[in-house]
Amino acid sequence: MTDEIIDLANCDREPIHIPSLIQPHGILLVLQDPTLEILQVSSNTQKVVGRQPDELLGKPLSDLLNVKQIKLIQQCLAEDFESVNPLNIAIQHQNKSIHFDGIIHRLDTIIILELEPKKSKDKTGFFDFYQQVISSSDEYL
Repeated sequence: MTDEIIDLANCDREPIHIPSLIQPHGILLVLQDPTLEILQVSSNTQKVVGRQPDELLGKPLSDLLNVKQIKLIQQCLAEDFESVNPLNIAIQHQNKSIHFDGIIHRLDTIIILELEPKKSKDKTGFFDFYQQVISSSDEYL
């Protein structure tokens, strides 16, 4: 443990701000808006979803996700992100589904899709519960 005081000035020493560092258990995809063409991916896609990064580059996101999930992402992009994020995403690999919490961000004509593996297959995980609470509370505000 350290006696250092934590404040925003200390954040520049945290490795999370270095662009080449991605959480090793999740993946990051950079997409072209509105086509959802994959422009960039994190280098760990083989480990996480069984696809080499160069297999995904230049391909439509539909090469990785099914039609239902693509429509969900398009709906998210058309709405307020706060009310939709995180998304339930599943990717097929070796005859099984890998379940993720997906977070969408937009920056000009670029879309960033972060995928973090779900810790459990429980349909009512924390993020799902959070979205249910937010959606319910929005009706009363």
